[in-house]
Amino acid sequence: MRKLYFFPALFLVISTFCAMGCDSEDSGAKLSAQGGSGVTERRVEPLALVGFKGKYGYINKKGEMVIKPQFEDAETFASNGLAAAYGDVGSGYINRAGEWVIKLESGGVGNFADDGWALVETEDGYGYIDETGKWVIAPRFANAFNFSIGDLALVEENGRYGFINRQGNWAIEPQFDDAWEFTDLGLALVQQDGLHGYINFKGEWIIEPQFEEAFDFGFEDIAVVATDNGYGFINQWGKWVAMPEFDELWGMHSNGMAVAVSDGRYGYVNRNGEWIIEPRFTDAWDFTSNGLAMVRIGSQYGFINERGEEVIPAMFSRAWDFCNGFAIVVADGKYGYINERGEVAIEPQFDDASDFAEDGLAVVMLNGEWGYISTNGQWAIPPQFDYAEDFSYGAELSGTHRSK
Repeated sequence: MRKLYFFPALFLVISTFCAMGCDSEDSGAKLSAQGGSGVTERRVEPLALVGFKGKYGYINKKGEMVIKPQFEDAETFASNGLAAAYGDVGSGYINRAGEWVIKLESGGVGNFADDGWALVETEDGYGYIDETGKWVIAPRFANAFNFSIGDLALVEENGRYGFINRQGNWAIEPQFDDAWEFTDLGLALVQQDGLHGYINFKGEWIIEPQFEEAFDFGFEDIAVVATDNGYGFINQWGKWVAMPEFDELWGMHSNGMAVAVSDGRYGYVNRNGEWIIEPRFTDAWDFTSNGLAMVRIGSQYGFINERGEEVIPAMFSRAWDFCNGFAIVVADGKYGYINERGEVAIEPQFDDASDFAEDGLAVVMLNGEWGYISTNGQWAIPPQFDYAEDFSYGAELSGTHRSK
């Protein structure tokens, strides 16, 4: 499935609206609008972006076209009730009625983030707008990402990366060959002269650049790094937790295990680099919340528990992680679903498939067209679309944040 981040567009506001926030504490999400007389709320129905005969529009859960297919490209609605779209009249943002709220003529645009700002690209570079379409930071950067932890945004200027504040001023001057966003620890991974290290919000080195490869700090405040000797774990002070002796190493999972590779075989280690499940698999993936991990043995896929026991035999030609109680599997070239007991819940019969969402619907393809099935395998919305996404009340655009 394709994913859109920026459209062709130059900025022209055609109307404005009140800033909105999204509250999804119950099954019916509500958009809250702050007006002069206080806060008003109205319930909204989830919509799904679909493609039909070369155009994009939006449907409800009855399969009815709420916004008819008319756009050359479009995005899922953001939490403020707007979606980036590109049509015959140009690009910009539409509301949930399909009406243009902010119109653009050339350049590029991304969905609004939860902070109410959106990235826009023009001939002058990337900048930021607010929900009225007003520039809050004028376009001038070669590349830019959403504001995140520390209320800073990672941007690129003249081939160097740095961080700006909400006023568009440099908080950390552009000086790095590459950089990633700050994590909860208040550290950002950066690259300088081919080596990786970590800085704080002031741009000071907390861990000097010394690693050939490195990743963000994650669970248990450790990070995967690599030297000439291999991959290992360090803590937030740069001290070795697990020595660099692995051919490959993944980030620590919340169950206290990480995928590791030794002599070409995959297994699982703890934070100290000690084997919990000996390396014996052809490939392996993280454990999911149900306590199962997908592994490959030879050319076949199956699932193990946290003791390393094969609880769902490796018998599938392809499989994916469990999500909301089901895992996609492939048999004889067709896609279907198994449950957590390894039983076939929906017979392999589809040409392609996606995970079940929390609402109990999955997008699947049959005979070249996408539709929606429920967990019993019955069609909720028959296949008829060129493209389809999960239903959403509104979410922040993925892809404009950068992590490693």
